[in-house]
Parts: sequence; structure tokens; C-alpha cells
Amino acid sequence: SLTTFSTNYYLNVLKDNDAKALDWRKKALLSLEALPQESHYPLIDFVYQKNTDDAVIGYQKGGFFFYELLKTLGEEKFFSALKEFAKEYKGKTADWTSLRNIFKKQADKDIPVDKMFDQWLNMKEIPELELKNVMIPHNNLIFEIHQDNDFYMQVPVRLCNKTDTTWKMCTLSQKENTFEFLN
Repeated sequence: SLTTFSTNYYLNVLKDNDAKALDWRKKALLSLEALPQESHYPLIDFVYQKNTDDAVIGYQKGGFFFYELLKTLGEEKFFSALKEFAKEYKGKTADWTSLRNIFKKQADKDIPVDKMFDQWLNMKEIPELELKNVMIPHNNLIFEIHQDNDFYMQVPVRLCNKTDTTWKMCTLSQKENTFEFLN
């Protein structure tokens, strides 16, 4: 999972190839969406690739989990956690709990690292998002993002007006989330 994230996604970020980084995210999500329901299983149960469905869980879902951690913690804390993990466990056996504990030490106190690890490692499903109730009263933009599960995640939203395009990160922390941006 970490290797997939690093080589298939983050290497493109380092090379300033935003199109390829976006392409990996899209393909990962499309692979997960196309996975038959009976083939979904928790990431923590992934051991090795026996078939294509296993690859989707272990590499795409797992890689996307690291992408979510990166977005939520920020690059500095994310890579600081990975460096600490490598230093502490070099030549030793480690598991997801070992990694979780390192990320918890690095994350800000308001980031629910335990919840993020639990939702991505232990749930079969990935969240399905729906944009609802978009309104523009008095040049403000108000909208809701609903999800079928209760995942904690950062969702990038592109806001466009006549002269400008900006990206905002919207934090989903419950099934129904409301956002407002001044125009």
C-alpha cells in the first residue's frame, strides 16, 4: 500500500506532474468502484495479491488510505511520521498498529487518527459521497456533502466564479456535512 502510494502517486507530485497524480487517484477510485461487492474486504485482511480483486484492495484502497493521511496531516507531519516509523522499525517486525501509533504522535490533537485507521483498515466499504442542497444566497455558496458511511476525510472542492478558480478542502466528519464559502 505504501509503495503503491509512493511510486504511483507521490512520485508524480514530486515531479510536478499533477495530471498523472490526478490520473492515479481517478483510476484507484474507478477500480474500487468497479470491484464486485462480494470482493470487497477490509484492508487489514490483505496479505498478498492472489488475483486482481486483491490488488485493488491491497494497492488501490491501501494507497488511497495513505493519500487520505497525507491530505489530513499535511506533508510535513505525514513524512515526519514515516521517517520516525522507518527509524524505529528498521530491521524489526511492524504492523498497522505500529504505524498508527507513530501517526498519532505526529498528528495534531484534533485529528482522529484512530478513526481514520479503523475506517480504512476495518471497513469493507469505501464512502460514497453526494453533493446536495447547493444554494447561493447573497453571493455566498452553501452546500452539503452527504456520505453513506461515517468516514473522517478531507474532500477537495473546486470553486469557480467569473474571474477565479480556487480549491478548498472540506472536512467530512459525519454523514451530513454543511459548508459555506463567501464569494
